[in-house]
Amino acid sequence: MHIVIKSDTCDTGPMSATPTGSLRATTIAGAIAAELRAEIAAGRILPGEKLRQNELANRFGTSTTPVREAIAILRHEGLVRHTPQRGATVFSPSAEELREQYAIRTALEALAARHAAANFQAEDAAPLQALIDEMSRCVDPDRYVELNHQFHMGLYRLSKMDQLVELIDNLRGSSNAYLLISAKATAPSPQLDKEHSEILEACKAGDLQKADSAIRRHLGASARNIIEAIP
Repeated sequence: MHIVIKSDTCDTGPMSATPTGSLRATTIAGAIAAELRAEIAAGRILPGEKLRQNELANRFGTSTTPVREAIAILRHEGLVRHTPQRGATVFSPSAEELREQYAIRTALEALAARHAAANFQAEDAAPLQALIDEMSRCVDPDRYVELNHQFHMGLYRLSKMDQLVELIDNLRGSSNAYLLISAKATAPSPQLDKEHSEILEACKAGDLQKADSAIRRHLGASARNIIEAIP
C-alpha cells in the first residue's frame, strides 16, 4: 500500500510533492496515522502488537521519517505505548488504568467546569449547543469522539485557567484510545445528549455546584460504559 497525498501540485508518483519537505512529511505522517488508527479501532492491528518502522515504511512506500511522526501522533492519542524493551506497541486496554485516569480527570474536569460556570457569558452557549446538536446526529464513532472532545475542551477553556486546561487536554489525549473503544461498542445515545445538555445548562445558569455534579455524573457513566466495552 502506498500513501497518496492530494495537493495542488502535479502528481509525480505515489508520493506527490508538496511545497516544502517538512510539510510533505507532516502531511504523509497524518495520512499514515489515520490509516493505522482505523486499523487499530477495527481490530486489524491487535493490542500489544509491535509497530516496526521499517516494515511500515515499506508497506506505505515512504521513508521512516513520516512513519516515526505517525507513531508519535498515535502515542499522543494513547493508541500506542513505547517501552525501551519492546519499542512502539498498540495499547492493551486495562480497567485498572482506566479507573485511575478517570479519577484524576474527574477531579480536574469538575474544577474546570466550576470555573467555566463562574465565567460563563451568554454568547458562550451557541457554539457549545451546536456541538451537542451535531453529536446527537452523528453516526460515525471517530467523528463523535472528536466532537465530544471539542465540546469538553471548549467548555473548560472558559475557566480561563490555562495550566488546568493543558493538563486536562493531555489526560484526555491519553484516554482517547478508551473513548474509541466505547464509541464503537456503545452508539451515541439520547442519554449522552442529556448529560451534555445538563452540563451546559448548569454553566449557563452560573450554578457551580450543578456544573460540578453534572461533570462527575457524566464522567462516571463514561468510565462504566468503557469498562463494559473492554474486551
